[in-house]
Amino acid sequence: MRIVTYNVFSLRARLVPPRTLKSFLDSLESDIICLQETKLTRQELTAEIAVADGYESFFSCTRTVSKGRVRYSGVATFCRTPTAVPVAADEGFTGLLHTNRTGEIEGGKARVGCYEEVLNMENMSRQDLLQLDWEGRCLVTDHGSFVLFNLYGPSVGPDNEERYEFKLRFYRALQNRWEGLLKNGRRVIAVGDFNISPFPIDSCHSDSNPDFDKSSIRQWFRSQLRANGGPFVDVFREIHPIREGAYTFWNQMSGSEEFNYGTRLDLIIAAGGCFHQVRSEESNSLLKAEESHHFGTCEVEDCDILLEFKRFKADSVPRRGGEKTQKLDGSDHVPVYVQLRPQPPLEQHDVPPLAARFMPEIRGRQQSIASFLQKRSCSLIMDIEAQKETKPRLSLPTATCVRKNPPKVTKFLKSQNSKQKSLHSFFMLPTTKGKENTEAANAFKLAFQDSDSETLLKPSLEQSQTFVINSPHDGGLALPEFDEGSIDASSSHMSRISRNDALPSSDSQETNAEPTDSSNTSSLKQDCTCESQNHVPEAVETVETAETNEKLSAKIEWQRIQKTMMNRVPMCSGHNEPCATYVMKKPGPNHGRKFHCCARAQGPSSNPEAKCKYFKWQNKYK
Repeated sequence: MRIVTYNVFSLRARLVPPRTLKSFLDSLESDIICLQETKLTRQELTAEIAVADGYESFFSCTRTVSKGRVRYSGVATFCRTPTAVPVAADEGFTGLLHTNRTGEIEGGKARVGCYEEVLNMENMSRQDLLQLDWEGRCLVTDHGSFVLFNLYGPSVGPDNEERYEFKLRFYRALQNRWEGLLKNGRRVIAVGDFNISPFPIDSCHSDSNPDFDKSSIRQWFRSQLRANGGPFVDVFREIHPIREGAYTFWNQMSGSEEFNYGTRLDLIIAAGGCFHQVRSEESNSLLKAEESHHFGTCEVEDCDILLEFKRFKADSVPRRGGEKTQKLDGSDHVPVYVQLRPQPPLEQHDVPPLAARFMPEIRGRQQSIASFLQKRSCSLIMDIEAQKETKPRLSLPTATCVRKNPPKVTKFLKSQNSKQKSLHSFFMLPTTKGKENTEAANAFKLAFQDSDSETLLKPSLEQSQTFVINSPHDGGLALPEFDEGSIDASSSHMSRISRNDALPSSDSQETNAEPTDSSNTSSLKQDCTCESQNHVPEAVETVETAETNEKLSAKIEWQRIQKTMMNRVPMCSGHNEPCATYVMKKPGPNHGRKFHCCARAQGPSSNPEAKCKYFKWQNKYK
């Protein structure tokens, strides 16, 4: 039997199409798959992310609404059918999540049992114990020959004493549950992200932390090992006692995977007696398993880290020149597996009712008013989007009469004047000459050219349209007359006009167009039905030249801004490369201050290619 533990750092993120839940589980090639940090609430569980053919699944989701604890933790256990289906299952390790109104634990044979040790703890009320299970950090499954704990240990931020005490209470209560099972002759395997690095060899930060061995959490874990009189064996260190660099977690913010600068947080520990019997050489009698035989040594064939699931590969882009590493696919943890020897077969039994396929959310029934309203709001949004897609597009009307400055169009043009035209125009001083005319022309041009749609609304020869440009002394831009429905369509459905129908730029823009003769303009006004196709090539050339000049000017201006910004970023002393800028988030007098440090990935100080020790505050004051 093969068991794997994997902190997935959001289960939904690991199931990006075309990858499905079944294909993801099959890639781990295990009989029992324990996942941590699923980041799912119970209302978010669907068949696509909770149920897979060939597996029975069990979930524990967070129930607390305290700050930072929603969609944060969560564990899930997937058991291959029919060989690894448990006979009983518990959500949480105290059993209090399965109590009825009278305070009794329901479920009978479907529960693992042995709760007395944890429920009778001193200085811990039932409410205190219940809070330990509210964050969805534990699943317990009974597989006959052993009881499996799928754990996600609490993490503690710097100087967070309250959270540190919660972590101590969590593990001390968990220890009592283990002791209750071991007293009843059960064998225990605990896997998961413990958020504990047991020994200095398991952490790259141990050399720089003089209080590494003084941590209360670390001392508690060591007290549970056989070397210190405890019942458990650290299975990985039992097989690989001196392997260095055997890390399972890397800080994604510092890019430390590049230099394998991490920590071993994902652990597998086992306790209990082994199954085989030993024949005494002296008396030729059969003896039961003694202290020299242990479940974590005799029944384990192999245990190792699956580094092929590591995000950083040899072809990944390293951090150089102040640029961050490209976004890597996968979790910031890697899986760890243990291979057990063949276990005694189980008799035929029912699937525990805690299985995900029995949940009302998976079976399609509503659970609460909140979920009902949430689904209803989503359906309403989908209906609105569908109506938008089916709404017919309106084309430009045929120009049969030219009217100067229609009121609706003028209002539309004025609403566009406040928009930023381009990066170049943003840095230019405003001009007053011909301001009204240029703003109207630019706004009309901008309204039709800023759309992202690929559909070009282009009048045909049978449905052509005449545009008239007045001289600077006239009232501005002459446009065809629109009805109110067309005006509304122009603001929401109009894509950009084809270059064959584009307007020439006004005199305030940098173009090569010559001023329009007023006599020619007046003659055009008299003949409303004259076709404008004869003047299209000149207009196209003028507009293309203007746009080319604008893009070139904007590019030069943007390069100047980038150069100015780069000059303000200091160079690191170790590599003479632009630094990366960060913001201090730690509470204290420097909270919110920006600082600069080396942009390379974090690694050992002995490696010259890793991050150097350069540090500088951006400003003297906050």
